[in-house]
Amino acid sequence: MKEQTKETKQVKKTTATKKTTTAKKTVETKKTTAAKKTAEQKTVVAKDKNDLTKLIKAAIKKNGKNCDLNFIDVSKVTDMSDLFANSEFNGDISKWDVSNVVNMKAMFAWSAFNGDVCQWNVSKVKDMMGMFLKTPFNGDISEWDVSNVSNMQQMFEESAFNGDISKWNVSNVSIMSCLFQYSSFNGDISKWNVSNVTDMSSMFCNSQFDGDVSKWDVSNVTDMSNMFSETQFNGDLSKWDVSKVADMTGMFDGSEFNGDVSKWNVSNVTDMRNMFANSKFQGNIDKWNVSLECNVSELFYGSDNEEYVPKWKIFDVSAKNVVAQSRNHLDALIRAAITKNGDKCDLNFIDVSKITDMESLFCYKDFNGDISKWDVSNVTDMSHMFRESQFNGDISKWNVSNVTNMKLMFKNSIFNGDISGWDVSNVETMSEMFASSKFQGNLDKWNVSKNVDMSDMFADSPLKKKTPKWYKK
Repeated sequence: MKEQTKETKQVKKTTATKKTTTAKKTVETKKTTAAKKTAEQKTVVAKDKNDLTKLIKAAIKKNGKNCDLNFIDVSKVTDMSDLFANSEFNGDISKWDVSNVVNMKAMFAWSAFNGDVCQWNVSKVKDMMGMFLKTPFNGDISEWDVSNVSNMQQMFEESAFNGDISKWNVSNVSIMSCLFQYSSFNGDISKWNVSNVTDMSSMFCNSQFDGDVSKWDVSNVTDMSNMFSETQFNGDLSKWDVSKVADMTGMFDGSEFNGDVSKWNVSNVTDMRNMFANSKFQGNIDKWNVSLECNVSELFYGSDNEEYVPKWKIFDVSAKNVVAQSRNHLDALIRAAITKNGDKCDLNFIDVSKITDMESLFCYKDFNGDISKWDVSNVTDMSHMFRESQFNGDISKWNVSNVTNMKLMFKNSIFNGDISGWDVSNVETMSEMFASSKFQGNLDKWNVSKNVDMSDMFADSPLKKKTPKWYKK
């Protein structure tokens, strides 16, 4: 009896052990199966950009803006432009295979992203325009292969980025406009190969940059407008080859720059407006070869060199008669003459017979000199010409028969001269011509076209209540 009891207990024990073992195996098997299923569920292949966008939105909606998106296989996606633009996403995409992507334009623009993308293979990307525009991004991208990128316009504009990109191969980039504009960047990019860049406009504008770019090959750049505007930059640019640059508008406007650029070849520059305005520049650039077609207005406006007039042909007022070859040339001659002889100087030495455009010529100016003998017979546009000016000289004998636009010509000015004999038969618009001005002359003999625009021609002026006979409201 005792032996049977022992045997029965042993059988029960063995059976219980087998059940426990089987149960454990079953649980383990279920866990393994579940894990496999979970793993399979986590890997989702994005077919294209649209598919990827849907997957991202769904994941963020379910798991939040800091979610892990590495479960998405993006290896088939070629376009990631604007993917996270204006998004609050700041999750994990560190393991994404972006090796086939060619377009990352504005990918993170205006977003909250500041994640890890250091291992990304971006070797096929061609467009990185605005990629980190206005973002807090400041991650490590020092090892990125950007050798195929051609467009870096606004890439780090208004961003917090100040990382190491000194080893980047930018030899294929042609557009770097606004690249670091308003950014925190002040890293070392002295060894960059920028030989293929054509556009550097606003590249460092309002940025923290003050690095060494003295050895850069800028021989293919055509646009340097506002490049160092409002910066602390004061580096050495003396050996730069700027022979192809056409636009230098505001290049150093408001900057600390005061370097030597005396040997620059600027013969192809057509626009130098405000180039050194409000800057610290005090260098001598008398030897520059500046075209007579170049716009040099407000060149040193508000700067430490404001009274400086370079000894360029465009500013040469030494001759008894100088032919203004272009509107820009005329502006330069007037500025040089006024700087030399004052606001009441005689400008009749300037032959303006080639000029067709005199729009805003003396607008907001204090000039009140002599221009009575000017041949304006080819001028077609005199809009805003004396607007808010101090001019009140004799222009009674001017031949304005070809002028078509006299809009706001004397608005808010003190002019009250005799222009009763003017031939205005071809003028098409006279709107606000004398508005808010002091003018009260007799214009009854003017031959004014029936279709001319006379809107507010005498508004708030002495002639408002005593308009010419031909005037129609």
